Amino acid sequence: MSVEGYGDYEKEVPLPPGSQTIPAHKAASSSALVPQGFPYSEVSAGDLTNVRISLSLYDANDTLMASYQKEFNLKE
Repeated sequence: MSVEGYGDYEKEVPLPPGSQTIPAHKAASSSALVPQGFPYSEVSAGDLTNVRISLSLYDANDTLMASYQKEFNLKE
């Protein structure tokens, strides 16, 4: 996981054991907690009502499988 304004800093977010295996050609969803959270500030991230968060999913061999980005309002 990376957050806009934090450059090369990435946070590893492990998936729960029940979500670590996904059958081929199947859709899946899961929730995961960010270990020790992710402190952010308006000074680094900019306008907190519109912060881009990027997630990347890697397999057991550290090969990128998918990535996703979305703008979030972190003031709410």
